[in-house]
Amino acid sequence: MGTSLSHLLPSRLRKMEYRILMKGPWYSGKTTILYSQLMKLGPIKTVDTFGFNVETVAYNRDVDLVVWDLGGRDKMRPIWASYFSDLDAIIFVVDSTEIDRLDDAAFELRDLLDFEGVRDVRAAPLLVFANKQDLEGSKTPEEISEALKLEEFRDRAWKTIACSAVDGSGIPEGMDWLVVSDSRPFQASSRVFPLKTNV
Repeated sequence: MGTSLSHLLPSRLRKMEYRILMKGPWYSGKTTILYSQLMKLGPIKTVDTFGFNVETVAYNRDVDLVVWDLGGRDKMRPIWASYFSDLDAIIFVVDSTEIDRLDDAAFELRDLLDFEGVRDVRAAPLLVFANKQDLEGSKTPEEISEALKLEEFRDRAWKTIACSAVDGSGIPEGMDWLVVSDSRPFQASSRVFPLKTNV
C-alpha cells in the first residue's frame, strides 16, 4: 500500500540519509571538498558553481549524505525555499587566507541562516570549514569564528574546523562531528532505508 516498512527492520539493516546544504563565498573550496574529499575523486579542476551541484555520498556503511553544493552567487535565491526543506545540517566554507572577504562571508552566512520561511535552515546545526589551512597566512578557527560572529548564534549548534580541501586534513573530523560522534548535533530524520546487501 506504499507504506515504508523500513522502521520494522533491525537497526543493523537500516541506512540513514542526512541532507546537508553546503554554502560559502566564491572559490572558497566547497566543490573541491565535495568531489575531491567526500566523494574521493582525487584532484579536480573546478570553476565557480552557478546554481548548484547535488551528490549522494556513501559516508559509511550506515549513512548516506545528500549534499547540496550551492553556488556562491545569489541569482537562485528566489527558489532557495524549494531546496531547503528537510535539511539536517549546514556546512559553510570560507577561505581562511582572504582576510578582506571575511566581512562579506559573515554577511552571507547570516543572510543564509536568517532565510525566512524555511524552518530547517533556521534550526539546522552549522559546521564551518576554515579552508586553505595549507596556505601561508591562513587564519585560525578561533579567528574565523570571531570574524563570522558565531558566538551570536546561541540557539544553534555550531563548530569551526580548520581544513584543507587539497590534502583533506580536518574534513573527516568535521564530518564526524556532524554525523557519527556521540555528541553529534542532530538526530537522524525519518529518512531510513533498508541497507542494500549483496546476496
